[in-house]
Amino acid sequence: MLQPCHVVAILLVYVCVCPDRRLASLLLCVFVHTNLGTFLALATPDTRDYYRRNVMPEATVANFFAMHWLLALVPAYYEWGGVLTYRPGPYAMLVGYAGLGLLHWTVLLPASLAVGSNINYVLSPPAPLRHWGACYRSWQTLLVYPMLAFPGLVLSHAARRLRRWFPPPAVDGAATRDKAA
Repeated sequence: MLQPCHVVAILLVYVCVCPDRRLASLLLCVFVHTNLGTFLALATPDTRDYYRRNVMPEATVANFFAMHWLLALVPAYYEWGGVLTYRPGPYAMLVGYAGLGLLHWTVLLPASLAVGSNINYVLSPPAPLRHWGACYRSWQTLLVYPMLAFPGLVLSHAARRLRRWFPPPAVDGAATRDKAA
């Protein structure tokens, strides 16, 4: 449960139920930038652990893909429907980067060392980073910050296209009030 995707899923659940829309929109901006792992997991899924543990591997792999697709699609739905507003910017990227860094270095690394399990590739690198050897954590930390812009660009582009192809329904009669004005 310490995997970063589970942590950002908890953040997304809070965004979904948060009664303050301004706070929910701010958290959505931070969520979108911390959602980089979702896109990396969908692009290069590493499901070896599910088969290694042999505890209903087909169901856990299906859960892996369902969770990551929901993490990618729910923010796009909010932006498309105008329920919450995503505003890209360096502040949300910086907060997301700091949050991921704190999670990685203060929670995941000590937990990995304590239990001897490779939580989020803390003890050994993923395949794309193996050629950097023992320095892979430093490179990973440096490369993550510029890559955090990617989910925000994808969300903005996807929401614009979706609005053009499939106009969202009016929320609370807002379209009727806009036409009257």
